[in-house]
Amino acid sequence: MRRDGEVSAQPYRVPALEKGLDLLEVLASNTEPLTLTALARAVGRNNNEIFRMLSCLEERGYLRRDGSGSYRISLKLLSLVQSIEPVRELVRAAAPEMKALSEETGQSCHLGILEGNELVVIHRHESPHPVRLVVEVGRRFSAISTVSGRLLLSALPEEQLAWVLEEDAGWQKLSPAGRTKLHKSIATIGKEGLSTAVSESLEGVADAAVGCGFPGTPLHASVAISMLVPAHAKADPRKLETPLRRCAARILHRLGG
Repeated sequence: MRRDGEVSAQPYRVPALEKGLDLLEVLASNTEPLTLTALARAVGRNNNEIFRMLSCLEERGYLRRDGSGSYRISLKLLSLVQSIEPVRELVRAAAPEMKALSEETGQSCHLGILEGNELVVIHRHESPHPVRLVVEVGRRFSAISTVSGRLLLSALPEEQLAWVLEEDAGWQKLSPAGRTKLHKSIATIGKEGLSTAVSESLEGVADAAVGCGFPGTPLHASVAISMLVPAHAKADPRKLETPLRRCAARILHRLGG
């Protein structure tokens, strides 16, 4: 009998939770999707035992099925990992340096991370000028359609990049030639460490982004400027490269890099 204040040597068992975790761990350790039968065999259970659990995990967005009915882990687990303390620490480190960047360039800037196949804006600093362009914190964009998103995609290992693109509705609509073009663009961005575009989402707006984040970890972020281009002026987002890189270097230094 356990006395008050003592910790039981026998851990509490939660069979349903253990079953779900077993399934996630097996799928996470396999690069290829697994069928219901293969999963049942891997966790030592029969098909009926795990079918309802798989259906629940799929409904909650943790699993997805391909055309053959096989299961694989979705990117929702990654989004949960990215919502923990390191992201808040990144914002704390970036905030003063982004303020300095806005004061130096006269432009608004924002900080983004990759969550699945989307770019999520986690911090911003507005331009000191009365007329300015502002990107809302918490706003989500398709990663392939933004300079920051393509920059962050370029930092992914090839296998993970393929996985992310496969889940993107915009990617699925691209022609083979369009997919090849996007792949080449992402590869070039990876080599240069700079992503730019002119009038991509809005006419008269030039965008530029560089990378920052925790040194030696998979948590990457982008610091970007969306610059309003005056009428009849030539848009040149590459002129933002030097101040952006200085800002990213200062953020990295604050994070211990």
